[in-house]
Amino acid sequence: MKRRVSLGLLGLAGIAAGVVAATSLRAQGGQAPAYVVVEVHVNDAAAYNAYLPKAKATFVAAGARYLARGGKIVAVEGTPPERAVLLEFPSLEQAQTFFSSQGWKDLTAARDDSATVREYVVEGLTP
Repeated sequence: MKRRVSLGLLGLAGIAAGVVAATSLRAQGGQAPAYVVVEVHVNDAAAYNAYLPKAKATFVAAGARYLARGGKIVAVEGTPPERAVLLEFPSLEQAQTFFSSQGWKDLTAARDDSATVREYVVEGLTP
């Protein structure tokens, strides 16, 4: 019985050591994430709704992750946008590469006919 407990504790200690090592390695070589903030005023709902699935697929394919999309907005100061989106890219460089791509420029040309958008990237903190 003592041997089983000892082996179990040894196994847990090994797992904990692995988690600590992995976290440490990630922090050493980790890049700061980048957050994309999008403020939207929709002018043509039908056209904008046709754009949304294409935008989602394009962002996800580029490695972005949605953190918020079209949820409830509560004003703290100033006037809130009608719609807001928050995305995370693994790095500022990846976000900049994505936004300078021809594919994104082609997609936003269609979006700009249906909505007024303010969009910017904020570099996050290094992990």
